[in-house]
Amino acid sequence: MRAMDAKDEFSMLMRAGILGSVAACVISTPLDVARRSMQAAIAARKAPPSLREALSAASKQGVTGGLFRGFVPSVLHSALSPALWLVVYHSQKGQREAVEAAAVARAVQVVALQPLEFVRVCRQGGLLLSAGARAHLDRGLGEMIMSDGAGSFWRALVPTMLRDVTASVAFWQCYITLQASVGPGLGEGSALHSAGLASASALLAAVATQPLDVAKTRMQVHQLMRSGEDGYKKVKQARFIATLREIWTAGGVRGLWTGCTARTSRAAFAGLLLGPLFQFGHVVAEDAVKPLRRALVLPPDPANTIVHPRSRRSMFIE
Repeated sequence: MRAMDAKDEFSMLMRAGILGSVAACVISTPLDVARRSMQAAIAARKAPPSLREALSAASKQGVTGGLFRGFVPSVLHSALSPALWLVVYHSQKGQREAVEAAAVARAVQVVALQPLEFVRVCRQGGLLLSAGARAHLDRGLGEMIMSDGAGSFWRALVPTMLRDVTASVAFWQCYITLQASVGPGLGEGSALHSAGLASASALLAAVATQPLDVAKTRMQVHQLMRSGEDGYKKVKQARFIATLREIWTAGGVRGLWTGCTARTSRAAFAGLLLGPLFQFGHVVAEDAVKPLRRALVLPPDPANTIVHPRSRRSMFIE
């Protein structure tokens, strides 16, 4: 009965997580388009575009070509993320502490879904660029593979891993801390209470990891193959530290936090919408207070010790 209950709970979490993630994606895709297009348009001696300018430019290009650019890879990413995380988390939580198991699941999720993340950033990042500057972002998937190689779909894996795992761990720790600090007089256990904790925790985690988000976008929209003046194609890889230095040189502190308003708004809204389902914060918080099951290694039973018949001692036990 308990196994059946656990199975039913897993199925319920799977369905609710997928539906909630897809709903949040549909509602917040215009903010994602604005954020990534702002980050891709950072240039030296030029102020980063504002959120209003990005949303205005997106609205002028229609629904599918503007506000909902890259919608297909975004929805696929949102639908697969909670399913993959839950499967890995449930396989790890019996061997690790709850937050550690959740972080491992998040890391596996990032690696597995990085190609979808790369494609949606390419589709959404070229909104504010000129036709020539975004030509490499508008290519088909087959052309990208033939030109840059299949490995390019895992471009910017390091900043993506640092951003997502760090933000998730910060969210879970903040959610658990806030949940433990508030009293029952504030409505502990209610849906509104959980939504408020998730929203506040998500907002703080998003602000703390924003420079990593900017670096990730810049590395993924970087043009890998260029034609030189001599006619030969040249490959220029985007490096993490060099990209951060480039952003700092072009925009300073403001450049490193470009798109922060859009990202924090998205995170806070998703926290309010999903509540305890946002990154399965309530699941991790509940498992964090449970004792970790460890294997109990028993010493050999002295009753099974064979004693020599002429021994003066009852057992040879040192």
